[in-house]
Amino acid sequence: MANVSYSGSGLSVHTATKNVDPFHAGAKKAVALDFSSAADINALAAVGTSSFTVNTNAGAGEATITAGGSKAKLIHPNISGTSAANRMTVSARIKSADPAETGHGMFVGFAEDVATIANTMTAAGALRAADNAKDMVGFYKDIAGNLDYYASSGSTEGVNEVDSTFDMAADTYVDLAVELIGNEARFYRNGDLVKTYTAMHDQAATLFPVIICSEDEVVTISAFTAGM
Repeated sequence: MANVSYSGSGLSVHTATKNVDPFHAGAKKAVALDFSSAADINALAAVGTSSFTVNTNAGAGEATITAGGSKAKLIHPNISGTSAANRMTVSARIKSADPAETGHGMFVGFAEDVATIANTMTAAGALRAADNAKDMVGFYKDIAGNLDYYASSGSTEGVNEVDSTFDMAADTYVDLAVELIGNEARFYRNGDLVKTYTAMHDQAATLFPVIICSEDEVVTISAFTAGM
């Protein structure tokens, strides 16, 4: 029986997790947040100078993330590990207020080294993981507004960033999920497997599930799940 830890008011597994199940057999830790209460917001830890608030308009279970300072960086601190030893999953139902605005950057996926994660995105929204020899694997809405598949490694694999050809629409939710199994990274959008990377991240790197957005970005999430 999996030892599942959960912090929140209710269990909600959304479309993006139908093929990426953090509650898989043998899971050591898992969390599902639907943001129907402040407890779900409090389960995410801000790294560096960040601010975020619960949006209670019309009783919606949503968390609106706004950057206080240069960027907002959110992690679930109890979920971390290496893909060499774990099957790791993260998903978020997320939308951007103005995804086409130049300088708006957003990342959903896994990142290494929480202590210096502030250095992985500039205030203008550009990722610079490789400059800091950090591993990152996930969906990156770049400063041109395109949603990219992104993987960087601080060891030997280099950097791979590819336009997914999917552009986020303003104020429209999309389900994004990433699954790491050994040296393989799988990308899911709205529940469908859309990309697979092999040997693009360091399997020995300790990774955390993260959401990062830049200074001018305003994003809203209504579901977040992660497990290993």
